[in-house]
Amino acid sequence: MKTMTRRRFARLSEEELVAAVPFRVKVAWTGWWLGLAIFVGGAWFFAWVLFFSEAETTPMGQMYKALMWIGLPVCLFFLPVYVIGCLFPRHLTVTEEGLSTRWWSVSWLQVEQIGYTGEAAPGKVQVLFRVSPQLWESGLREANRWDSGMPFGGGGLTRARPWVRTQRNLLPFVVDLGDLFQVLHHRAWQRAGHEGGYGDGYPVVPDGRRAVAPNTPAEGEEPA
Repeated sequence: MKTMTRRRFARLSEEELVAAVPFRVKVAWTGWWLGLAIFVGGAWFFAWVLFFSEAETTPMGQMYKALMWIGLPVCLFFLPVYVIGCLFPRHLTVTEEGLSTRWWSVSWLQVEQIGYTGEAAPGKVQVLFRVSPQLWESGLREANRWDSGMPFGGGGLTRARPWVRTQRNLLPFVVDLGDLFQVLHHRAWQRAGHEGGYGDGYPVVPDGRRAVAPNTPAEGEEPA
């Protein structure tokens, strides 16, 4: 499986990018290892101040030490997220049939909608793939827990809403791959006998969901 590097991506037109499928989009290791180093260093420093330093002998030292009781739990909370992110990167494999990482896979016919998180930094943005609640509860919810952003933008807890998230810091940025995702999604649904993706005139049920299998209406949707 070829890797889609940022340099290679910049040279390709939209048509050439589609023709390059299948390929793998890798997680940028620098951001994750830097984050891990920061949180390990922060946890070590806060623990040293709290348990080994004599800084509390001054009023200012007492105030700093009180703040350390906030900083240490924060570092310890985010440490598992970064350890998992560094040791088990969820590189994204993109094919004509669907998407996959080391822990989950979905076909384009199982994707009902494509969205993105709202971070300002492109590297922090995650692409979201909406699936049926039944598929979500069949194992995807648990498999996606470390990219859930729950709680406090980290991970480790699962989300109730059925949106599969990619890992942060993929290169090329997932926002730049948005048109490709829409094209592959649309083509897969066309091959299966109906349209996919928003704005194509396909019937939408009240909560925004579409059919999740070829020519099979979603719950509450009238047959086309």
